[in-house]
Amino acid sequence: MGKERRILIWTITAVMLLLFSEIWIKNEATSHVVNIIGSLVMMRVFMKAFKNEGKKVTFWLTIAVVAFMVDILLNLILLSI
Repeated sequence: MGKERRILIWTITAVMLLLFSEIWIKNEATSHVVNIIGSLVMMRVFMKAFKNEGKKVTFWLTIAVVAFMVDILLNLILLSI
């Protein structure tokens, strides 16, 4: 299996986890945990997909990673309440 196909499969998995956590899971704690897992998978996919790119891509990759980290932090805070 090629690199592009693996990245596509992981991207679809992460998007489904994020959608699944928001729409179909009624338990709030479980929803936050699934959302955290989906964010971690999506962050990993972005980091692998755009590993050796130019300065602009690296800048936007950093912005995306920070956004996922903020999302994970917010979910952890909501999970602890």
